[in-house]
Amino acid sequence: YNGALGIGGSGGSGIVILKYRSAARASRHLFSSSTSFTVPKGYDTAEFLVVGGGAGGGHNGGGGGAGGFHAGSGHSITPEASLTITVGAGGVGGIGQNPSLTVAGGNGGNSQFSTIVGIGGGGGAGSGPGLDTASAKAGGSGGGGGQASPHARGTAIQGDQGSAHLGNDGGTGGP
Repeated sequence: YNGALGIGGSGGSGIVILKYRSAARASRHLFSSSTSFTVPKGYDTAEFLVVGGGAGGGHNGGGGGAGGFHAGSGHSITPEASLTITVGAGGVGGIGQNPSLTVAGGNGGNSQFSTIVGIGGGGGAGSGPGLDTASAKAGGSGGGGGQASPHARGTAIQGDQGSAHLGNDGGTGGP
């Protein structure tokens, strides 16, 4: 956050961590950027942590929501198969103070391993004469309300894995 200009801070990127084990050894991979990954021979299940990118904060407004996450074990993987790992980027902060600029923070990007998705956080609401004044956004965790929208807040989105979204609604802003 740049207090002098009221510019919202950018959100942090997501992450994907895989851990798998065979009778002979365990292995772990941490992914901080999107890539293709070949499953080593001899492994057929994995533990995982998938976290969506954090959202940007709003101009003179609410903080961005954290990325939603999913964690679990026993997920089937195919030995020697190529998997696409997607790591969600952090959302940009709102800049505002100009009718042609964005006031709310941008949503974080989704992270994904196999069919498991961590939904990016919801951008924080902003205030000012920008394009999207006072609109907190929905995401893995919702964005916070801005000063121009004291009762607005982003809502957490339910993931498609059939479990809880593992995120929370954003807070409300103040006057």
